Amino acid sequence: MRVNPRETVTVLAAGLLVWPVLDAPARPKPLEPVRLAVGSRPGNIVYLQIDLALALGYFAEEGLNVSADYFDGGTISSPAF
Repeated sequence: MRVNPRETVTVLAAGLLVWPVLDAPARPKPLEPVRLAVGSRPGNIVYLQIDLALALGYFAEEGLNVSADYFDGGTISSPAF
């Protein structure tokens, strides 16, 4: 089998032109802002999973910029709604 030098150069040149486009890192999407109302104080065991997810960055990994607004629970929280 004989290799045509012109074809080899053409394939290599095309590869060099395409390689930077394929190798470029994807641009990160801006984080979507989300407000989360929590009917408790920070650190309450009932909503601990929210505090942990915020602290460990799980929301940011999913593309969310979460801000938690904490309110006292019970009837005292009704004006917040």
